[in-house]
Amino acid sequence: MYCDCDAKIHKYPELFDTIDCDIAFHTWVIRPERTDLLSGTMYFNYNKTVLKFLDEWKEELAKTVQWEQKVLANVVNKWNNNIKIYKLPGTYCKIFDRMKHIKEPPIIEHFQKSRLFRSSGSLAIDAKERKSY
Repeated sequence: MYCDCDAKIHKYPELFDTIDCDIAFHTWVIRPERTDLLSGTMYFNYNKTVLKFLDEWKEELAKTVQWEQKVLANVVNKWNNNIKIYKLPGTYCKIFDRMKHIKEPPIIEHFQKSRLFRSSGSLAIDAKERKSY
């Protein structure tokens, strides 16, 4: 399981003990024409398929400065028929000041600390720098 460092886990995420998939994430339908894959909380099963998937994501990240979750969405779309995906409920990736449509208390809540830096551009990492990670 992966979770952003600014998240708060309110309750033990039991779902991860029982889901049967290769990867899991939440998709947020913002508008009918816009759906975002949210990468704040994700699950990756440890198997050969997932390791190959993650290698491809890493390779694609090295080629671009595009936002990591957009690159992930592109790789997911490419692998869609070759990987078992589970869509996490919104309570597992609730953004604290958005997603008012989720009425249940969050299990994992995200506080979006990167917003503090996004406008200044200090989080921009070019493809060359990203290769060193």
